[in-house]
Amino acid sequence: MPYPTIHLADEYRAIGADRSLRRLAESGQLLRIATGTYVDRAAWTAMDSDHRYRTRVQAAAAVRPAEQISHDSAAAIWRLPSLTPWPHRVHLLAVTDTGGRSRAGLARHCTGLDPAAEFVDGVLVTSLARTVVDIARGVSYGRAVVMIDHALRWPRAHEFRFGIPPVTEEQLLAVLETGSPRGASRARRAIRFGDAGSQSAAESLSRVQLQALGLPKPQLQREFRDAKGSIYPDFYFEEWDLACEVDGKGKYGQRRAYQRNLSPELILDAEKDRGDRLRRLVTGVVRWGFAEASDRRALAARLRAHGVRV
Repeated sequence: MPYPTIHLADEYRAIGADRSLRRLAESGQLLRIATGTYVDRAAWTAMDSDHRYRTRVQAAAAVRPAEQISHDSAAAIWRLPSLTPWPHRVHLLAVTDTGGRSRAGLARHCTGLDPAAEFVDGVLVTSLARTVVDIARGVSYGRAVVMIDHALRWPRAHEFRFGIPPVTEEQLLAVLETGSPRGASRARRAIRFGDAGSQSAAESLSRVQLQALGLPKPQLQREFRDAKGSIYPDFYFEEWDLACEVDGKGKYGQRRAYQRNLSPELILDAEKDRGDRLRRLVTGVVRWGFAEASDRRALAARLRAHGVRV
């Protein structure tokens, strides 16, 4: 979905049309989303929460085009997945010696500008590597790993759209070393745990939970073959000859990223056939979804039911 037109009060005022803007707002045609910025109300109503937050970031950037968007706001523009809803405020970088003030709707971080900042969707944002590192310094371990895994694997669609390849662990660690020591230990742990083999946020979060449960590291996307071809389960534990499949939030819905040419019913039939084939190749197969990936106790119970000592 394209971004809606951002209507700036300063631009209307500059041409003497501020009354026109006021009438559009009072009639309900335009909606004020931040100080001095408006969008078409119908377009806003049609957006999901992710698109609304990105539009808020676009609005802030339109008012402050020379400032670097950072942290969650940059992550949203980069299309990184988030385990939690995006914040209301837009995050910006400030020069460390001059600083800056946070205020309603804006959060300024006096951590120095990013020399590798890039324009994405017309917004000046911190580089992918800097964005991931900045977030990993301060958020939960699971949320950091989800974003790191995504940046390490960087889906092909993203590479075509943004014109950059995936980041590497070495790049992330190098960016980490050039910044403040604040949160560095936490970020380093998440970066070293990152794995491009995780294909979704649900898989990344599951890996975090499996680690917390004290289980050995599973093999990711291990190949199994039968007469029909290859099967790659999300995880495989050789100790129990157990294959694990993780169903992410968007696997079957209308907004799914893959197999969009197939109906949800056909996808379910194909998954059932795939599961039956996999059961003939391993001792056990266990499936779980995002709910279990988010609940360590529930995931542990699911694994114990399949003979895993946890």
